[in-house]
Amino acid sequence: MVPRSNVLSRLTDRLVVWVDARHIDHYVGKHVVLTGRTDDVLRHTPLRLRRWAPLRQLLRTLRPKDPPFVIPDHRYRRPVRLDDLEKYLMVKDLVERDGAYQQSRWFASLHADVERDGRARHKDVEMRSVAEVHAFFEAYVLPLIDSMRRSGYDLKRGAQLGQALIGADGRLHKANNGDHRFFVARIVGTESFPLRIAGAHEAWVRQVGLDARLADADRLAAAIRDVERDHR
Repeated sequence: MVPRSNVLSRLTDRLVVWVDARHIDHYVGKHVVLTGRTDDVLRHTPLRLRRWAPLRQLLRTLRPKDPPFVIPDHRYRRPVRLDDLEKYLMVKDLVERDGAYQQSRWFASLHADVERDGRARHKDVEMRSVAEVHAFFEAYVLPLIDSMRRSGYDLKRGAQLGQALIGADGRLHKANNGDHRFFVARIVGTESFPLRIAGAHEAWVRQVGLDARLADADRLAAAIRDVERDHR
């Protein structure tokens, strides 16, 4: 299988698509499943245990460091409707409160984490007090929502882009990285949002006439442009 890094090195920015965020309806998260057994264990593991550092380290060793770009059907995660995804619904609840973040489910969740565990986390941001939770919303989350509403996505040099996978039918599924930024964009109706294609279902690759080795980079780039047009 062709490693994702191989495709990235050949296509670089040609893997970036600009889409209407409202035209992506499903979420797959990480690129590929680990194993059926491992996924089953994770599905039934309480959230607090999933945050336990030794378990997180174990999961990092289990996940392939360089996943394949062409993903076999049995390794492609089952897409979940965004409107059924809990973390999307938390962001939607916040955005719809129009600044009253203290009443949101997301604030309540972080507040509860601090009260129970002495800390809460969002990516690399660690909050060790309720005051820091307030600062997280006031200095980061609310300005992000306001900026997305007023001027759309601002692509800064060196910014880490969110990712998407191309499903078996050619529809884009939101993958990991940049989830909350994408969620906000979808909720406020951002019509031009960048995502980097991180992989594709094997059925789509066959459908567009590409071989599993993806030897023809120009043909792959052209097929990705067609997908981009379908999501504008």
